[in-house]
Amino acid sequence: MGLQNDLLKPIKSAIFITHKYFLMVDWTLHIESNPKKLYGKPVVVNTRIPVDLILEKLASGDTMNDLIEAYPKITREDIRACLLFAADSIRNEIISLKAP
Repeated sequence: MGLQNDLLKPIKSAIFITHKYFLMVDWTLHIESNPKKLYGKPVVVNTRIPVDLILEKLASGDTMNDLIEAYPKITREDIRACLLFAADSIRNEIISLKAP
């Protein structure tokens, strides 16, 4: 029994981490697009904070805490939802990148 638990520990840990940080957030509950708000640009629900702004801030090195401090209306789940929205948006896209 002990050996089996030791073998499964990394798998259980990975499932927990994935579940805790990604599967619990349904981005459709946190992101909306309404033609009356920023011309239909995706925004965090009940705000005028566009998803692309959150993504750009994260890419430039801002932390979740930085974003929450700058935009008190958003939560950690909203920020994770922005990342998941971006992932879902490009999941099936084929992008041609030029070689350096």
